[in-house]
Amino acid sequence: MKSWVLIIIISLVVSKQTAAQAIGARNAAIGIQGTASSELFSSWINPAQLSALDSNALGFNYNQLNINTPANVASLMLGIKGIRNGLGIGISNFGNSFYNFSQFNIGLSQQLNTQQSMGINIQATREFIYLNDNSLALSARFGYSYHINEAFTLGAAVHAMFYSSSDHFTKAYPLLANTGSLGIHYRASDELNIHLETEISDQNNARIAAGFNYSLKKVALQLGFSNQQSLLNAGFTLPIQSFRWQLSYGFHRQLGNSLHTQILYQW
Repeated sequence: MKSWVLIIIISLVVSKQTAAQAIGARNAAIGIQGTASSELFSSWINPAQLSALDSNALGFNYNQLNINTPANVASLMLGIKGIRNGLGIGISNFGNSFYNFSQFNIGLSQQLNTQQSMGINIQATREFIYLNDNSLALSARFGYSYHINEAFTLGAAVHAMFYSSSDHFTKAYPLLANTGSLGIHYRASDELNIHLETEISDQNNARIAAGFNYSLKKVALQLGFSNQQSLLNAGFTLPIQSFRWQLSYGFHRQLGNSLHTQILYQW
């Protein structure tokens, strides 16, 4: 009994964060969602990034929302790289048999030219509360990416809700709000990449995030900040043959200490 009550309480906190979204452990370490990042899980936020994938990729992300509780988000993402387009399919799940919050995402992208690409994805969001409610929402994201030059990449995305079976469901979860986001990726050198990102919603919630990724010979280090998500984010990426393992830490204002881990396989 205590376990599922705790899950529901934490879910209400998570609804005010973006942690319930499948942004991936690497993006979480930098403090961003990935509007201008070409990382696989960034396509959940900006589907235009599917065209920027280096190869086909399969990623699994596990987010322990609070180290001292059983609350976690598990996400699976598949990206298929075409010559000038991309296909992405993602699944994210939070909760248990008493409370469950899940999302399904399918996206397509098209490269317009060597510098620009655009994309769209459709997301289905379901909330299940035992003996109480079963709500469904459908939304779409439209994304755009512009590689200004070798150093700068600009990304923009718009999220629009077009169906909800419950008004309460939409109002309870700010992550379902209509939003617009803008991100900049700056490649300062072969080793250093800097990310800046901002987002605003129709609920007047504004988010500002910034972080960097520094690549060494065998490992990449990340550090970031977001005014809504957490005070501090940090992590590292370790390549293992065709795999990349990511471990990230975040200290959230309301959730406390959280850990993200991600396994990415490319072929």
